Amino acid sequence: MTTAGVLEALPIVAARLVAERNRPHENGYPADPEMLNDWIAAHTGHRIPSKAVCPNHDAPLDFVWGFFSHEMTDGLVLANRQGGKTFDIAALHLANARFKPGFETSHIGAIQHQAKRCYVYYKAGLRHPDLRSQAPDPHIGETVWLNGSRIEILPGTEAQTQGGHPHMTTFDELEQAKGRQPYENAKGMSKEWTDASGNRTSGQFLVTSTRTSCLGMMQRALDEATENGTPI
Repeated sequence: MTTAGVLEALPIVAARLVAERNRPHENGYPADPEMLNDWIAAHTGHRIPSKAVCPNHDAPLDFVWGFFSHEMTDGLVLANRQGGKTFDIAALHLANARFKPGFETSHIGAIQHQAKRCYVYYKAGLRHPDLRSQAPDPHIGETVWLNGSRIEILPGTEAQTQGGHPHMTTFDELEQAKGRQPYENAKGMSKEWTDASGNRTSGQFLVTSTRTSCLGMMQRALDEATENGTPI
């Protein structure tokens, strides 16, 4: 095709992409942040805040949608205690498993208690009638869905972060991590994801935490993110 032919085809291709983006997805696949939030609210009873309330801050739904849509591959979420971070991640895990057959997730809680908290939220979502039969035998170690999706929820130890290679790795409450090595291990766990249409995206790594010290793990991660351009 000549250069002129390519230029002529561009508007047609763009129109097709817009139409694909806007048409209703099969099986209720959320096509935008609000649709995703509606699905989360219907299956968990809670909506994720979608409006930022402080200047230069982002709303929690921004990162949840960014990772669900694969617009983001890496990111750090800094938030206050009791800010709903762990619930937001659990809701993201539910949506990924429901709508992405074969999607694999490793969720790491910096300490065992933090890992269990995510599992409590995740299992509560699985009680919804639409989801109960799709993941009939949930376990904190591993929950496998009938569509081939799976999630493992792990404590943030060096041994537990040297294992598998999921499509998404999340590290919750980094500030409480016992040493740096589990975090470094987790960075390299995720592998590329190919969806049902053959679209390929990089593996994802998400960190969430409060910050209690200017010398703590989260501050060090934030400093590194600023240097390498990782979204915060």
